[in-house]
Amino acid sequence: MSALAVAASACSSSSSPTNSDNTPGKGGVAKVAYEFSEVQGVLLDAVASKGGYHPWLQLMYDSMIRQGPKGELIPGLATKWAFPDAKTIDLTLRQGVKFQDGTPFNAAAVKFSWDRIIASKTMAKSSQIAAMTSVDAPSDYEVVVHLSGPYATDWRDRFLISSLQLAVASPTAVQKAGSGFSSAPIGGGAGPYEFVSYTPSQKLVLKANPNYWNPSAVTLDEIDFINTASGAPTIAALKGGVANIAFTSGGAAISSAKSSGLNVSATLKPDWATSAYFCASKPPFNNVDARKAVLYALNRAEFVSGPFGGYAIENPTTVPSDVANYPGDAVPNPYPYDLSKAKAALASAGVAPGTTITVIADPTQVNSAVLQVMQAQLDTIGLKLSILPTANAFADLKTKVPNIYYSGTGLSYGSQSIFVAPGGSTNYCNFNNADLNAALLKTQDPNLTPEQQKAAWADYQRVYYQVVPGFNIADIKQATISTKDVSGIPADHVQSQGDPEAWAGIWVKS
Repeated sequence: MSALAVAASACSSSSSPTNSDNTPGKGGVAKVAYEFSEVQGVLLDAVASKGGYHPWLQLMYDSMIRQGPKGELIPGLATKWAFPDAKTIDLTLRQGVKFQDGTPFNAAAVKFSWDRIIASKTMAKSSQIAAMTSVDAPSDYEVVVHLSGPYATDWRDRFLISSLQLAVASPTAVQKAGSGFSSAPIGGGAGPYEFVSYTPSQKLVLKANPNYWNPSAVTLDEIDFINTASGAPTIAALKGGVANIAFTSGGAAISSAKSSGLNVSATLKPDWATSAYFCASKPPFNNVDARKAVLYALNRAEFVSGPFGGYAIENPTTVPSDVANYPGDAVPNPYPYDLSKAKAALASAGVAPGTTITVIADPTQVNSAVLQVMQAQLDTIGLKLSILPTANAFADLKTKVPNIYYSGTGLSYGSQSIFVAPGGSTNYCNFNNADLNAALLKTQDPNLTPEQQKAAWADYQRVYYQVVPGFNIADIKQATISTKDVSGIPADHVQSQGDPEAWAGIWVKS
């Protein structure tokens, strides 16, 4: 499955499953078909990160802030957050919380963990996390983070809602286990499920935390993540009883699940937009007209009906259509599908017909299908798209330097800085445009009102269309697939599969 496939929002208060005696259902083992990354491994401690997406981290450690179904921010381990300026974050922590080993969760524990992150020389850190210079604990339940750059909004919208790079570990558990903590973090988190065991390349086992601060969120006895290749192997694992839950995107997998008699979430809502970025520092895309030619050549309807099997919504903007900051008609697409304009722009750029360009993307089933459609569409205007082999596109960007990087559904729209800002971890060709940088900086003011924030993103999209650092294709709809013995998955399952609220109310019949 895609590393960022999204699961459902299973809020127990809105859709509580029941037994025959009308009592809420609870218990059982969720067996999740999930493809482990051979390159990035199975991350159990944020400090050991090699990159990638690891949804179990949030189940083990929880997060400071949660994200609701519409993107709204709600309290998690932090009950309040404030931003005195764009380089400072002030968190008020939830009181009465304990780690799974009984150690109190407080400001000292947060400082301990985040000081470990600051000190680490080997952790794969995003530029926004690497900007953390110090952490203060002015009281037992207040933490103040100081950054070297204006990244407070990125922290609010991306990092504080996840444990991927900011997991807070029990100081007692870390000190007790020493270097072994990163491979067996026994009792180390404050999340709803705690680490039991990991069999390399096979299975990760988590069990329910009976002392979790929000007991209504813990309705399973155990969650097992079972290493399973995406696509047909996942469907086979579900049909064969090896797994009972999976998360996927792309029409082929969803259609196969439905035809196999598996349960599929009925309302599939778009989340992250699919995106791609140009290497604008070398020919042919060092000429903006060549970049515009590609945008004119994209027939988004073919992507939606083909690789996405109808489970997508055309969207040329950097902001997904289901979030409040989506610009909609306020920022019209200046590059509608038009082959004549595409060929004219390519000629204006001086690009000869038959020119070969390269693209790289993580080799998932859906990505491969998308690149094949892109290849055929660009061929119609005289660009020969060569798909570079890779096991890890992110790792190969700076060595293979493709003309186009297709990130798929890699990151939310709030992650634009890593692709287009100077120093961004995925800005592999050092794209740098002063107007775009200024527009992006305005979106990152943490104290904007919702109306101001939407206007800032609209302005950013206008500049983005002018300088064309990349392009977006569609909002992919994500699905939760389950077997008949799994209950409590509502139709509108849209939250991150790592969010504890996404598992609240789910149970498995014995």
